[in-house]
Amino acid sequence: MKGKKDFIASGAVYTILGFLPTASRFFLFPLFLHYLYPDDFALIGLNTMVAGILAPFMTLGLEQAMNKFYFDFIKYPKIEKTFLSTLIISIFCFTILLGVIFIIVGPHLFAISFKSHRFRFFPFGFTALLTAMPAGLYSLYLNYLRCRKDLKNYIILNLGFFILSSLGEIIGIVFLKMRVEHLVWIKPAISWAFVIVTTTAILWKTGIRFDKRLLRISLNYSTPLLPHLIFSLVFVYTDRIMIENNLNLTYLAIYNLTMAISSIIDIFEQALRNATFPNIFKLLKENVYTNVEAVSRIHTINGLILMGIVSGVAFMTPVGVFYFLKPVYQPLAYLIPFALIISVIRFFYIVYAEPLFFFKKIKHVSTSTFLQGSFSILFNFLLIPRFGLPGAILANIISKFIQVVFIYLASASIKIFKYKVRFILSSNFVMIGILVCVSSLSGYFLVNKLLVHMLACLPLIFTSGILYYYIRKNKVSFKQLW
Repeated sequence: MKGKKDFIASGAVYTILGFLPTASRFFLFPLFLHYLYPDDFALIGLNTMVAGILAPFMTLGLEQAMNKFYFDFIKYPKIEKTFLSTLIISIFCFTILLGVIFIIVGPHLFAISFKSHRFRFFPFGFTALLTAMPAGLYSLYLNYLRCRKDLKNYIILNLGFFILSSLGEIIGIVFLKMRVEHLVWIKPAISWAFVIVTTTAILWKTGIRFDKRLLRISLNYSTPLLPHLIFSLVFVYTDRIMIENNLNLTYLAIYNLTMAISSIIDIFEQALRNATFPNIFKLLKENVYTNVEAVSRIHTINGLILMGIVSGVAFMTPVGVFYFLKPVYQPLAYLIPFALIISVIRFFYIVYAEPLFFFKKIKHVSTSTFLQGSFSILFNFLLIPRFGLPGAILANIISKFIQVVFIYLASASIKIFKYKVRFILSSNFVMIGILVCVSSLSGYFLVNKLLVHMLACLPLIFTSGILYYYIRKNKVSFKQLW
């Protein structure tokens, strides 16, 4: 029982801490929305978008190799140190090389992709590049500390970056009253300083070592993942580019805020996955047959956590929209519940994609991402000009659902591995239906604030009922479930 409690406690800590740095700008949204015009807020969103697209491309996905191979080298400390040092050196070299290439081609790409005369390569594209370049090393260090279960340094690294980056942007917005063109320089400056100090400290302990064989096996694992990482980000952000081209920056600001609130759940999902993945991988590696039920239970609890977060966000949406935001942002009252469906569908993807990673059927993951992105571009092209922002969200929902269907079929082909997650998947399907009703009715009765508040309670009521049923069925207390 003590081991189980330690597992749950450490999983919760790693999830929360892994969530903070990625979501640092989310916590600054109240300041952005208060001090910046909607157009300036849209420019911040585009800058973050470009940095997000560039980040995995800069490293060729090498930081993912740590999760895969760490447990193979854990019994050999010298090889472990050489492996870490090799990844650091390789990521740094690839980052510099690809960064120089992007500086050359970036201005031309910006001129082709964006119509706004304000969103130019200098400073927005260049600062996005500077933000993306150290991100790979930062992710590598988090993966390394998580695999080592070095909670102390994991806390220092996450909280340190979160506090410094947030504090820097707060000073820039509130006290220095920086224009958005100057504000975007703060985060890359802090990121580089933080990564340089961390890299120096790690290499001081491990020494500078390099092994071509370790780089080769890492690239053999990471490069098949690269199309998946890049396609997923490029295709996810196509809607922003099309809105910027077809509508205007004010509409883009509304959409950015909608998707940012939705994507914060995706970030939490990813942090939850990163926190539990080493444990799941270890269970499957021990015995893929006998531990399927334990892995299924982890996914079930993760799904319950997701439902709680989704219902909480839906419940608080009218409060934030009607009482804390400018009137221009009122469409969020019905757009956010609609966008939350994407996060629920993404949970299905995580559940069924995980066996493909374990059984090394990564090509199916890349294929599914390409399909999702292709359909996303198609439906964005068809729906945004006709339906505006709801059309962009609907395009995301349809394309993500197509991806999940493909991933499910690929996962079902693994005959020896069957999850037992029917309860949580069925519950999330019902949640999707409830969110559709909440979004549709909230948009129709937007002027009736009381009714919109009442509709926002429906997901929370449903989730409470599901939690009560699960607790009664499994004869556990809420404290034990937590």
